[in-house]
Formats: sequence, C-alpha cells, structure tokens
Amino acid sequence: KASSKDRPLQSWVMKFAQIKDIKNKLARELVQLRVLKQDEKDFLLFFTRTVFPERTNSVEEEIKKRVDEALHSNLELAPRDGLLVALMSSTGILNLYYSSKERRAFKNRVKEIVNGSCIGKETDEAIKSIQAAQVVAAVVPAIVATTVASN
Repeated sequence: KASSKDRPLQSWVMKFAQIKDIKNKLARELVQLRVLKQDEKDFLLFFTRTVFPERTNSVEEEIKKRVDEALHSNLELAPRDGLLVALMSSTGILNLYYSSKERRAFKNRVKEIVNGSCIGKETDEAIKSIQAAQVVAAVVPAIVATTVASN
C-alpha cells in the first residue's frame, strides 16, 4: 500500500521485519528473476526442504566488486552503494568476506561511509534497533519463565 507521507528509514526496516516468511518470499522473487533456483532436498529420509542455491555467483561477485570499490576509494559513493556498505557493516557481513587485517585497513572508510551519509546512519541505527529488539524478545520470556518457576 502506497503512503503519501515520508517516513524515516527505521520505520521501513521495521515494516519489512514484520513481513511473515520474508526469506522465502524474497527467495521466490529471486527465482523469478533467475538469480536463484529452487530445489527440494531430502533430509532424515522422510522430510524434504526447499533450498534456493545461486544459479551463478555473478550477482554476488558484482556486489563484492561494488563494495571493494567503495571501501578502497575515497570517491563519493552512489546512495545505493553507501546503503550496501552500511547494511553489510551493521549486520556483520563484512566480517564474512574480509579478514581482520583487511577490516582494520578500511575501518575508517567504513565509519566515514556509515557516518557520512544520512542513509548510512539511519541504516545502522535501524539495524541496531532491530537487533536489540530481537535480544529483548529472546531474553524476556526466559526471565519471565525463571521468575514464575522460582515463585
């Protein structure tokens, strides 16, 4: 549903976070775009699960190339590249692709990208808010259960 009023990035991130089964919905859209393929895999003899492997790694390679260029240059970034770096930084994905030595080398550039753009700051804040909410959602039931059990 289209909205006529501007909303902060955090509200949009929260809206996406509330979509049920978002992982499978997005994966199926990527299947239609021919980025992923849909396969059924057997496990435990009686069960099957749907998996979505990449058709080729060209999309991932293109993303890595854009991120490398963003991190290793001092040029002004396109907003989508700044957003990409901010998302990868906030979610820890940069840790998967770069060694600790490499991350130390471009640590200041990541900070510059995240803090230097309005989108980067909002993205970082939104991701951290969602992560905090997930921790609270996981911890509060355990606290309540222990409190009730001890009474």
